[in-house]
Amino acid sequence: MEDRKEDRKEAFQLERERRRRAFVFWFALSLLLHAILFVIPQKWMASPPRKQSPPIEVRRIQIPKEARQIVEAPDDQKSPEPPKDARYLSKHDRQVEKETKAPLTGKPENRKFAPPQPQTRVPQPKEPSQTPSPSAKKPLPSLADLTLPSLNKPTPAKERTPSTTDDYLPEVETGKETLLNSREFVFYSYYERIKSRLRMFWTPSLRNEVNRLYAKGVALESGDYMTAVHVTLDRNGEILDVDLLQSSGYRELDHVAIDAFKKAAPFPNPPRGMIDADGRVRLRWNFILQHNKGWGLEVFLSRQ
Repeated sequence: MEDRKEDRKEAFQLERERRRRAFVFWFALSLLLHAILFVIPQKWMASPPRKQSPPIEVRRIQIPKEARQIVEAPDDQKSPEPPKDARYLSKHDRQVEKETKAPLTGKPENRKFAPPQPQTRVPQPKEPSQTPSPSAKKPLPSLADLTLPSLNKPTPAKERTPSTTDDYLPEVETGKETLLNSREFVFYSYYERIKSRLRMFWTPSLRNEVNRLYAKGVALESGDYMTAVHVTLDRNGEILDVDLLQSSGYRELDHVAIDAFKKAAPFPNPPRGMIDADGRVRLRWNFILQHNKGWGLEVFLSRQ
């Protein structure tokens, strides 16, 4: 009886040891299969390393810190070397001996005329003189012979149209044309596009508003009336904000300037160098009404 118990106990321990070994075997085999299924295929399926492209150099063009006025170039003349001291920015580098501005207000244009050429008279051949016969009758005088000699002077040459500008240049001496020392401005074309659009809306609206003020009995004194605005655009050139920086003293004139910007917008394709880190473009623009002198636009660089 005791031998049977011992045999059963020994058989139970052998079966237990066999199961333990089987568990260890299958567990090790499972780990091996996992290694084959997950580790090795990923190594085989891994994409080949990409070739490293050379780094891209990104440069941001900085607007000069000093607020120099942007003036419109009335012609395409440029100097081989930029001027040392220039108060203005424009399309080209230009250096002149003496700065002057056009005498009239209007779209910038320098009108040059060639000096009048002296007229040469072509000698006419003389007809042979004929001796009148005694019997020939003297012809009667015509109506032209009986009139007095003409007192009119020779017709003068065509009058010269003076040059014009609508840039605000109060410190520049008036001359025959606009000649300014200027430095080339990389964003000039964008400012020129904005100014052309503003000129279409601001000038006629301003004239109408001044006429309405006169009709109300408001008399503007002679002088310069400036409205300064700060404009914020998005990266597409759409207007986000128009803030009044300086009032002209008349609310009506200020509203005309602000409305002109809103009507002239959008101003698409702003240069990347003008777009700030927050994706916005900031401009400062001055609108000047010169009473009894004309109208002018003055453009300044924006400063944060």
